[in-house]
Amino acid sequence: MLSEKAARILLLLIRHGNRTMTAGKIAGALGISERSVNTYLKEVYDFCREENIRVSNKTGVGIAVSCPGREEELERLLSGQIGRADSSDSRVRYMVRVLLNNWNSYTTALFAEDLKVSKNTVCQDLKRAEEQLNRMGLEVVKKTGAGIYVRGPEPKLRRAMVRVNRMAGPDEKEHNKPPERETGDCRMKAETLVRLETCYRGCRVKACVELIRKMEDSWGRKLSDRALEALTEYLIVTCLRAKNGHVIQKDFRAGEREICEGAAKQAAFLAKALELPKEERAYVQLLLDCMEYQGQVETGAGEPPEVWGDEAEAGENAAGSGGAGIAGKPAKTEAELLTDDLIRYVSGVIGLDFTGDTLLRQTLNWYHRSAALRCRYGIELENPFLEDVKKTYPAVFSACFAAGSVIYPKVTGEELSENEVSYLSLLIGGAIVRSEKKISAVVICNGGVGTSQILARKLGDRLPQLMILGIFGSEQVREAASLRPQLVITTVSGIQTSCPSVLISPVLGERDLKLLNRACAEVYTKAESCRNGLAGLLDEDLIFLDYQGRDKDQVLRFMAEGLERKGYVTEQFLEDVMARESRGSTALGFGVAIPHGVSGYVNRPAVSVVRLEESMDWAGEPVSLIFMLALNFKDIESTRAFFNGFYHLTCEVKIVELLRGVTSPGELIRVISEHCV
Repeated sequence: MLSEKAARILLLLIRHGNRTMTAGKIAGALGISERSVNTYLKEVYDFCREENIRVSNKTGVGIAVSCPGREEELERLLSGQIGRADSSDSRVRYMVRVLLNNWNSYTTALFAEDLKVSKNTVCQDLKRAEEQLNRMGLEVVKKTGAGIYVRGPEPKLRRAMVRVNRMAGPDEKEHNKPPERETGDCRMKAETLVRLETCYRGCRVKACVELIRKMEDSWGRKLSDRALEALTEYLIVTCLRAKNGHVIQKDFRAGEREICEGAAKQAAFLAKALELPKEERAYVQLLLDCMEYQGQVETGAGEPPEVWGDEAEAGENAAGSGGAGIAGKPAKTEAELLTDDLIRYVSGVIGLDFTGDTLLRQTLNWYHRSAALRCRYGIELENPFLEDVKKTYPAVFSACFAAGSVIYPKVTGEELSENEVSYLSLLIGGAIVRSEKKISAVVICNGGVGTSQILARKLGDRLPQLMILGIFGSEQVREAASLRPQLVITTVSGIQTSCPSVLISPVLGERDLKLLNRACAEVYTKAESCRNGLAGLLDEDLIFLDYQGRDKDQVLRFMAEGLERKGYVTEQFLEDVMARESRGSTALGFGVAIPHGVSGYVNRPAVSVVRLEESMDWAGEPVSLIFMLALNFKDIESTRAFFNGFYHLTCEVKIVELLRGVTSPGELIRVISEHCV
């Protein structure tokens, strides 16, 4: 990526045709000093050399560039790198991108000249940029004579480069309106091609795509559309970093086995074709192991997903909750353990039992094989439906975020990104649709197989609100209880269960149906009674109406400090909330955002509320109602209390509108108490 001044100089020379311009004329046209022009010309020459643009520089005559047939392409590319610096956010975004794209010689003076602001303003913005980079696990180094640069573990630097270059501000989006472009592959969008060409100078995007296509033909596997775009970008970043001498460490991924069969061979092919050092093969193999491939999942009802390698057999035979396995069966895989924990956690939070949903379990096992690796190393596949998922399943999305804060760090050391959370939300949302308005039940019957099946079929026909998880004999009560049913239906008297049970006749008469309908109503009533817990987490002293916030960071600081003063959270909570926001927006649509931090910094569960006087930009989404969650996500009761109420709040726009019209904190709590049940 060219700096803004260098991009302006080159754009001016291109528009000037083959005519020469002296440094003095360039300085006059752009309103900068001649000395600055000479400084930035070095950058322009490097760019032209990489892009095969002919440059003529004659002493006393001037400079001219020649790029016949490429004027339109280069003008679009360079225009995308010239952004307005009319806000602190856009300046900070520019600084972060410049530093991550390896311009080691940048100084405060150069930033001031680039952005047309004072050095004092640059210092203030640079502090914010440094905070953002620190939250990504990176360090900003300032050395006299060496300029300002970023350092940190190589995988984190690459992750940060991709993440930042994917985040275009509103002014950048105006420049990047995608033209009709041929991308070389129908899986790559035109706007993605333009963004890659804009962000990574000297890269050959189409050549990289063509190389990936050759690999696919040789391997016999096709990447999904989002995986093709992601792999292209990560390979470009790998090439740029390696070219500048930043190579992955030699023992990277030492001891880890191949996830995708044949990935090591294909990684060697790509590394050789891209002229990468041998050390980079392990990183390229990681990328291939993390990708998503077409045709991985069989979508037939109840059919297990297709998996590769020995994990297919391991998945069927896995037993227990980890360890060495029992009765000669292998221990559960990492993917299966994550699936077990996720299903238990989300079932507890949402209040629906997914333990008997075989399709969900099988799909999650497949998903976690590569998702765990992506989470551990910070490799992100963009979900094009992210915003739609937030708006369609807001409470499910929030519950999955909570799970991502509790479950995944134990296994991978990292929280889930919002792209991964949105994918999980789709899977859980689908399971909710399948079980909507269903009461999970098990049948305990000592009759033969035929009798039991006839009874189960009758129950399904006469009571459509029931979801039969399984049929068991009287000696299998413990096994039936492990499915965590909401209701036990039994033809055997004297059965002891921890949940409601109904004793019926095997013939299922009218009296039996009345008993079952009454039991179902009681289960519904009990479930509904749990849904008023959100109001109990609110504190009138932490509800602020018509608040005048300057920007998102200031609002987050204000809310977190209020929670800390009341003893709900520790002082580290704010830092974690800010880190969470840097990984992705917590806006859910409908003008609602739910910033939150990890449970380790929460002393007591609480929710702070701010209603803004005017809507505020929240990472591209207008937000006016903010719920800051200080929840101990390990405490299922308080977490369920919030999400059960929050589900109703976000699913009904009229409730959000009522909250926008309240005149006091007490009235806000009353509205939530009355409607979020």
